[in-house]
Amino acid sequence: MLRFVALFALIMGVFYALTAVPAYKDRLFPSYLRWTASLSTSLLNGLGRPEASSSGSTVSSGTFALQIREGCDALEPCALFLAAVIAFPVGWRPKMLGAVLGVTALLSMNFVRIVSLYYVRDHAPDYFHTIHVDVWQPAFILLVLAFWLVWMWRATRV
Repeated sequence: MLRFVALFALIMGVFYALTAVPAYKDRLFPSYLRWTASLSTSLLNGLGRPEASSSGSTVSSGTFALQIREGCDALEPCALFLAAVIAFPVGWRPKMLGAVLGVTALLSMNFVRIVSLYYVRDHAPDYFHTIHVDVWQPAFILLVLAFWLVWMWRATRV
């Protein structure tokens, strides 16, 4: 258990150190946010919202705009999941499978979150803050935990 906690903390420390590097903050992360906004807009267009457009890290309609910022990107939940998977004492094969499937699922859920927030902002703007902060933020924490527990259970089945 101590090895798991120490390795988990080390991996998360490396993640936070990397996110402080100027090349990440100035180039990689803004590019990722632009990509997230662009793909979110494509999803909205595909769902019948042709008025949705993106500029930089902003997804907008004719009447409002959603800025995708740090914390709205799913990278930290992905890092938490990856750290827990890597630190867990099983072979590399289940770790690799869990990493790929878990990160893919978390990134996909982030697009669901962004699209849902677009619809909430459009149809029920008074509830936007509540859904954004009080529903989706804890939901992501629970998703990370649930995905990790399911992965851990499957990775340790004999």
